[in-house]
Amino acid sequence: MLLLIVVLQLATIRVEGYSGRQIVIPFLTKPVTIDGQWTSHDEWSDALMIALINCDCSSVAAVGYLYAKHDSSNFYFLIEFTSSTVLDAKNDGMSVMIDPLHNDGTAPQSDDREFITFPIPPGSAMRVGTGVQGSGWSLSPVPQGVQMAYSLASSSSQAQPHEIAEFLIPYSIFPGMQNTIGFTVTAAHGAKASPQYSLALWPANFARENVATWGELTISPTPIPEFPHVWLIMGVTLLVCLTLSWSSRRRVYQG
Repeated sequence: MLLLIVVLQLATIRVEGYSGRQIVIPFLTKPVTIDGQWTSHDEWSDALMIALINCDCSSVAAVGYLYAKHDSSNFYFLIEFTSSTVLDAKNDGMSVMIDPLHNDGTAPQSDDREFITFPIPPGSAMRVGTGVQGSGWSLSPVPQGVQMAYSLASSSSQAQPHEIAEFLIPYSIFPGMQNTIGFTVTAAHGAKASPQYSLALWPANFARENVATWGELTISPTPIPEFPHVWLIMGVTLLVCLTLSWSSRRRVYQG
């Protein structure tokens, strides 16, 4: 039983490495190519994975996932919007927002950034906080070193092509960045007034203009232990436990 508890605790790190509004991302063991898709089957197998949350404002159910990891120089994020299987060129997009100083505030401050990528034509943008309530963001050139990519592609979790975005964001663009930062993710499909509109996000019910409502991301220096499959591990462990239990009972009967 102790073995089962230990394995279950380790196995849930990747899928549930967060609590409420907080996530902890691991140090990578596999390199990333920023091309808007799973370049290899295991490219993101070493990342924290969490389910995004369907926004109540969605006309249809939104299903998506965030994969996150880092190295000594960069954040790496992949957002896959598995429920969005058709591109809407004018309205689709995914974004990551970062409060590097974790100084919150009721309006985005000058250290806060939103990184946005959209599908057709493939493009990207960045917004910087102004500190002014009601008009909290202004467009700014994307800094050198930042990479963003968007595509409609399959992944290791879903064979049907769906919207995927990848981000590489260097620490160097955030002077004074803290180990724990403010953080949000959004994935949108379709025009807000349309029946096809869907929005997946993390954390739940955050306000884009109120940084104090954002989630928290903490950088861990430790990689996630490599396990081939959570359910496989659980099944094998359960089988071992049942075998040990059966062997114990057999000894009792024979004794």
